[in-house]
Parts: sequence; structure tokens; C-alpha cells
Amino acid sequence: MNAQAKAGTHTVPEREIRWLSEAAKIRGEAFYLRGLERLRDGEPLAYVLGSQPFRDRQYYVTPGVLIPRPETEFVVEQSLEWLRSRPEAPSRGAEIGLGAGVISLELLHEFPLTLRMEATEISETAAAVAAANAGNSALRILRPHTAVEVLEPFLREGGKYDFLIMNPPYLEQSPHEVDENVLSHEPWEALFPEIGCDSLHFYREVAEGGMKILNHGGVVFCEIPHERAGAIRMLFEEHKWWTVVRNDGTERPRWLMAGTC
Repeated sequence: MNAQAKAGTHTVPEREIRWLSEAAKIRGEAFYLRGLERLRDGEPLAYVLGSQPFRDRQYYVTPGVLIPRPETEFVVEQSLEWLRSRPEAPSRGAEIGLGAGVISLELLHEFPLTLRMEATEISETAAAVAAANAGNSALRILRPHTAVEVLEPFLREGGKYDFLIMNPPYLEQSPHEVDENVLSHEPWEALFPEIGCDSLHFYREVAEGGMKILNHGGVVFCEIPHERAGAIRMLFEEHKWWTVVRNDGTERPRWLMAGTC
């Protein structure tokens, strides 16, 4: 199979051609040719292959679902470090913005005997992909009534949670925050808050009302944009949460934990 793939403005990296070639050994020549065409059009490799690695597992993804990223692996690792340190394993967790399901499912893999996860997702496509990834795991998918709902689905369920975790839409529509190719192919609703809401919408809602759904001693774990890490931390501290922020491997603040006093 030809290792050179160049067309228009998109040059396909050699490593992507190798991965496509490996997949084509099973799926055939037609898959390779069609996949190469999609890569030349700038479509992400994960959509072409139909899967994306996350930590030690492969997850099913399709167009219309945000592709899981290494930054979110960092968030999962930091959150697990805290959860493992507790005297008792968590029994009930909440996630805002399920996407392909990787966060909730990785947490369930770590606590298979005790943990149940309930997660919100506004996108029908993402909810279906997450359900396929979940199989028979202890994950319940909750559907918000509108894209601006944050805590309401959990309040409707009733009861309290040991923790809440989220990687919400948090980007601002700026060329400095998002690559053009991401805008062209990945779902806007997973990148940007609903029109009329600012980039802090989800963090503000949780900072103001999150204590209503958490058990005593419960915590919130957030992936945060490093550009607004200080503002997000201030939101939580203004509402009487204690906070911890940690930098990722690039020395940028990307994880925030907030706890109830």
C-alpha cells in the first residue's frame, strides 16, 4: 500500500498511514482506499478507524462524538489517585457530559464491585456510542431536557453522590483555543457551551449548586482550560469549596478538585 498520501491542503502523516495499513490487513483494500480518502480530507484517524485508545483500552468512536484526548487521561489518573486514597471505595458517582463514555467506564473498571455511575449526555449520537462502549457495566445514561441543564438530571434522580466528575464544553470561539480541523470535524456541542452561555457556564452551575447532590465529604473533579484555571478556582472558592489544582505534563493547570467543607 502506498506510503505517500497527499491531496489538497491535507498531508497524511506517515504514522497514520501505518495505522490505517494495519487495520486494512483485517478490513481489506477497500477499507484502506476509503480511509485514505477520508484522511486526505482532514478527517481524524479515530473516526476513520472507528476507535480511539484511552489509557489501556480501546473505545468505539464515530463522527459526532468528541475524540477522547490525553488531557482527559490526566484528569482520570488524578481523580483515581484521590479515590483510591479514601478509606472506603466510592459507591455512586456522577458525570456531566459523558461523550464516548471513557471517564465513567475507566472509573468503573477501577471499582467494579462497588461503583455505579450516572452520567448526562445531550447528544443522541454520543449517548448511543457510550452505551455501546458500556456494554453491561454499571452505567446509567441520563438525558438532560436542554443543553443548558447541568445538575437538574441528577436532582430529578434523587439521592446523593460520592463524587461528580466532568469534562464539560469549555472552549471560547478563539483561534488560539481550538484547531480549525477540530472545528471542521468534531461536534460543536462538546466543545462550546450553548449559545448565550459563557465558557464558565458548567463550572458556575456546579460551584453554585453542586453541594446539593453530594454526600458529606463529596468532591468534584474537573478538567479545566488552563487559560481560565484561576477564574474557575475562584468560582468554587467563592461558594465555600476547598480546591486543589494540578498541572499536567506540560506544566499547565488542567485538573481541579473541589470539596465540600
